[in-house]
Amino acid sequence: MRFSLNFATLLLAAMGGHSYVGQNFTGTIMAETVSSKIRAFLVAILIGLLVIAFAVWGVSDVFSPKSGTAVLKVGDAEVSSQEFSRAFRQELASLAEKENRTLPHEEAYKRGVHNKVLSGLLSNKIIEVDADDLGIGVNARTARDYLSRFEVFKDELTGKYSKDQVISILSRQSPPISLEEFETDIISNLRQQQTLPAITGGIEAPLQFAEQRYQFITEQRKANVLTLTSQAVPPAPEPTDEELQTYMDANALRFTAPEYRQISIIRLEPSDFALMDESSMSGVLSEENLSKAFNNIFISDDEVKAQFDYKVELGELGSPAKRSLVKMNATSEENAKEIAEKLEEGLTPDEVTALFGLVEPTSYDDVIEEVILDPETATAAFDMNNGEVRAILGGFGNWVTVQVTGATAEVKPEIASIRDDIVKDILGAKAKDKIYDIMSVVQDEIDEGRSLEEAADIAGIPLSTIAFIDRAGATPDGVKMTGTPMHMGIAQDEEILKTIFTSDIGFETDYFDTSTGGIAMLRVNETIESTRKPFAEVKKQATRSWKAEALEESLNDLMLELAGKVQTGESLETVKASVDNGATLEDVMLIRSSPGQKVGPKVAFDLLEASVGDIERGEGPRPMTRQIAILEDIISNQDSLAGQYADYLQDQVTAEIINDLQLAYRTAVLTDHPLVENSNLVKSVLGLDLTTE
Repeated sequence: MRFSLNFATLLLAAMGGHSYVGQNFTGTIMAETVSSKIRAFLVAILIGLLVIAFAVWGVSDVFSPKSGTAVLKVGDAEVSSQEFSRAFRQELASLAEKENRTLPHEEAYKRGVHNKVLSGLLSNKIIEVDADDLGIGVNARTARDYLSRFEVFKDELTGKYSKDQVISILSRQSPPISLEEFETDIISNLRQQQTLPAITGGIEAPLQFAEQRYQFITEQRKANVLTLTSQAVPPAPEPTDEELQTYMDANALRFTAPEYRQISIIRLEPSDFALMDESSMSGVLSEENLSKAFNNIFISDDEVKAQFDYKVELGELGSPAKRSLVKMNATSEENAKEIAEKLEEGLTPDEVTALFGLVEPTSYDDVIEEVILDPETATAAFDMNNGEVRAILGGFGNWVTVQVTGATAEVKPEIASIRDDIVKDILGAKAKDKIYDIMSVVQDEIDEGRSLEEAADIAGIPLSTIAFIDRAGATPDGVKMTGTPMHMGIAQDEEILKTIFTSDIGFETDYFDTSTGGIAMLRVNETIESTRKPFAEVKKQATRSWKAEALEESLNDLMLELAGKVQTGESLETVKASVDNGATLEDVMLIRSSPGQKVGPKVAFDLLEASVGDIERGEGPRPMTRQIAILEDIISNQDSLAGQYADYLQDQVTAEIINDLQLAYRTAVLTDHPLVENSNLVKSVLGLDLTTE
């Protein structure tokens, strides 16, 4: 999605948390329909398990390229290529932050990032079509009524919900969000709130299940493991030219020069824009001349103050006042005062409830004013001190008694301490506004028939011509265009690379978003077609690859031969003695929750599923190694389960039960609404070669 006010955000807010959308929009949302933290937690688990299950199972096994312009479709619910592209870019941005690098689309595809994104989108569509079947309806008016609860969407003067205020906030997001998109997402989230709790509400696994899990994951297994290295087999012979040619023909892609393209490009990034502060203006005679430069930005003290006040209001800076309170519904004004007297005498709310035969009181724990549903109760609570009790006429026409059980004062920071950060935020926002304005001018000139060069000249911005590069952003001599830390090069911007290699030659593209928040427009001027490299140029590379594969094959043959001898009754000690070099034998202890690194992944998995005496074989933990293992003993853990670890495992087993329900839910929905995905369109959106797997 283009913004982060999603179902998980609503659940977090329902438990009294804060949600942040972009850098300029935040709100606290109280989901009154979710009656407890446990239920909200389990609903969140369901969403996570839907995503995990599809990520593990994959969704391509039932896909077919018949879904038109949608990358996937469940019944009548579709995920468009644009929606998938936005979600994929959002996931790449998250990965880039974690890994401190931009992940190329091809690498991300091989890592299965696209499946994770599709899984999340698919989960939403399954819930959407089920809500349709159940007749759960939420319209735009309901969504607006829901939004009108929050102060951030109210006009500062009238105090009422303001559509203009919402539009203003959404326009400052990156990229901007339309009101229709925002309302659509709110509607989707409200429908999910009504659909999901019915599936998993109140589920908790028995402690005995957690104890069984504990015994399972802490079980130890002892294995005798024979490890073979490349020294156990003869060196690979030198291949003949005929053998190399056959090998290169069978692996043509490895020995083929990529396609290269030469481009002209206009690219504007937020980092291109400079702040004209006092040091920048020192010695300059005319500010007017500087103002004409496309990338100079001026920020006034009034703008800094306004942004500071805005962030404080939204709760991004400092911390708002909070209250903990109990609200008791009375039968009359007199009863409300009687309740207040009893509370002041020291009776607890539960004791007062029993005394007067009242309904269960409503409690709020450390919340901001907007979270309290009744506005009159909210106003009174934040006008009271800790321990104070007051009888009031509530906002719904009934008398209530309010007791404040905790009070936290508002904390407002000094503007001077964070001025630089605020200036940086304003600079970034102004830079993006300027970028959109400039590129709109360029697009208009292109639409009028002018060339990229002419449009750049009219807009007063630079245009660059980039020499031939391949899909990875490298020149024919292998130099990657990585740029600088302040301004990433083309090789690090997947959106630019994708556009270069999916565009027609000789035509200007529409402007598009770069991976780093900028905008670009380009034209492919010339191409060098992909060709097979000359034999002499790649002979050394091919020889290394051929010999490595030959050595792997020999090592595998030796492992199979020795494993066969063990199967017929020979001991591992005997077969080890038959190998002159490169063979070691050791006892290894495996624990299911932490198998260690002495055994290869497949061998470890097989040993953890084996019976005593079973023989397993496979690749070792390091390259050019093979292993043969015999499971000698299974040792059960005799320790008892208690404390936080017991709670953790109980939650884990509860999640698995919910997973089973989720799988049944998935099957039921997909039986009535078949799933279809266009895998070729997914590859096309990512700019990948449709002929490769």
